[in-house]
Amino acid sequence: MWEAVRSKLSFANVMVVVLTFVVLGGGAYAATSLPRNSVGTAQLKNGAVTKKKLDEKVLKRFAPPIGVPSAPGPAGPRGATGPTGPPGPAPPIETPGPPSPEAVPPGGTIPAGATLRGAAVASVVTTAIGGNGSASGISFGGYQLAARPVAHVIAPSGPATTECPGTAAAPEAKSGHLCVYVTATVPSGKGQVIVSDPAIAELSGVNYDLEDAEGTTFADGTVSRFGFRLTYSQSTSNGAQLRGSWAVTG
Repeated sequence: MWEAVRSKLSFANVMVVVLTFVVLGGGAYAATSLPRNSVGTAQLKNGAVTKKKLDEKVLKRFAPPIGVPSAPGPAGPRGATGPTGPPGPAPPIETPGPPSPEAVPPGGTIPAGATLRGAAVASVVTTAIGGNGSASGISFGGYQLAARPVAHVIAPSGPATTECPGTAAAPEAKSGHLCVYVTATVPSGKGQVIVSDPAIAELSGVNYDLEDAEGTTFADGTVSRFGFRLTYSQSTSNGAQLRGSWAVTG
């Protein structure tokens, strides 16, 4: 019998049997004879352990907590500077307002463009028809102008003019002009309003007829640099009253 088996053995058959024992024996040795904790990073190839091969408990252990952001990584290199943008619009040029006479001492000359304002009142009651109401010596608040202003009268509800662009409630005057704004008269809409220079003998200023809505200029139409005389004249009743305001600009 042994002779029959031996006659059928070849070198290839013997090597297959030997290799089978070596492989099975080596695997058994590796499975049963490796010391505890003897396999580390040196024995593992890169990428040998994948996410699919790890237990779910292990994955949860190393996962970041929910809602807690991970720490930011290091900052990257600074990028190149961008192109310079176009220049912005130029700031608006501020126009200086008109000068104020507040810094001028009483009796001093107000600067050009400064405006003074005041009330205009003329009132008198007489027993005879044709009484005149006048308020003389209305001063420019103790100041003086550099030149004599040209006088103007604006009737009640009358239109503004180039020289007198304001109203009785907000009197205005262009430079070099005196504007008297009439608010009301008694009797209403009748009589004449005279604005003149009280410091000289000859009549200089303006006479405004309320009924005709016309003005008459005397001399060069200017009044004093210190103030003016206001006269309200009427001939239809024994009382006369005028109320209004004025503005003068140096």
